[in-house]
Amino acid sequence: MSTHIQRDLYELVAKMVFKQIQPILEEKAEQIQSDPEGKHATPHHDLEECPLGISLESFVLHKVLGRGSFGKVMLAELKESGELFAIKVLNKSSVLTNGYTHYAMIEKRVMKLAVENPFLAHLHSTFQTKDNLFFVMEYIKGGSLFYHIEEKGRFDLVTTRFYAAELTCGLQFLHRNGVIYRDLKLDNVMLDQDGHIKIVDFGLCRDNMFGRQRANSFCGSEHYIAPEIYQKRTYTFPVDWWSFGVLLFEMLTGDAPFYGADYDELYRSVCWDSPLYPSWIDTELKDLLIKEGDNDCSFVSNEVLDEAPKLSQGDSSSTGPMDQSAFADFAFINSKWCSAQ
Repeated sequence: MSTHIQRDLYELVAKMVFKQIQPILEEKAEQIQSDPEGKHATPHHDLEECPLGISLESFVLHKVLGRGSFGKVMLAELKESGELFAIKVLNKSSVLTNGYTHYAMIEKRVMKLAVENPFLAHLHSTFQTKDNLFFVMEYIKGGSLFYHIEEKGRFDLVTTRFYAAELTCGLQFLHRNGVIYRDLKLDNVMLDQDGHIKIVDFGLCRDNMFGRQRANSFCGSEHYIAPEIYQKRTYTFPVDWWSFGVLLFEMLTGDAPFYGADYDELYRSVCWDSPLYPSWIDTELKDLLIKEGDNDCSFVSNEVLDEAPKLSQGDSSSTGPMDQSAFADFAFINSKWCSAQ
């Protein structure tokens, strides 16, 4: 790797100063009346003090940036400073119903580490209400690699190598800290305002993967899933490098290396087929692939941006008796980020 790329790899992205955010306490009078003995009351660990008095009311919610299975991501502005944040909101009821509580807690733990690496999205804080979990993250305004591939068709070798080098640094950091990422794809790699990459969305990570620990969950995005996951074998960090190779192929060619009209065809393609390299790919490009085995929302679809940035109302029939102990100790302030300013 050339010296100038190495210098670029470790150039720190612009830092933002943030205020502390702590949990919001929401109590409804009707619940107190219907539950006088406190059988369904929020446990004490949900009643954390907020010394600066900051809550969701401290933000102006501008736009919906994206939507997933359990919630949405919104562009928010801190009223006091005008700073922009991306706030990921997860619905507790959906998380509990689908058995994804541990994924939310793992996501928080992984993002606590991310501030130590410039190529991972940084978490400022987390907090919760009775109905929702909130991840307050840096706002990455440059769009995803998927958006840029759609715009450009494909990247040249120099650009691909640059992004690949930064992705390698991010993945190696996660692996050294015992984390399998498991969801590397064009959509989950963003560009910051200086053109450096940021890996985002740690909701499918598996942490504490040290020693001989191996994972066995079937998860990931179908075109990027490694053969051992499709074959339901145990696995560890190499599954991320498989996805990395698929990502490189897409950056260089603009196409996916494996295809299938349905799950079975895609399974066979991933497990048994060799990618068909376009005739224009030279030896150097093919060698690379084989060895690897401001308030700008222009990259977000208008269909999403037109959605009102409001929180969905919780279903009192499910949130009332919800076991809030599942989300104990969710609140977090990133002291490393704040003290570094």
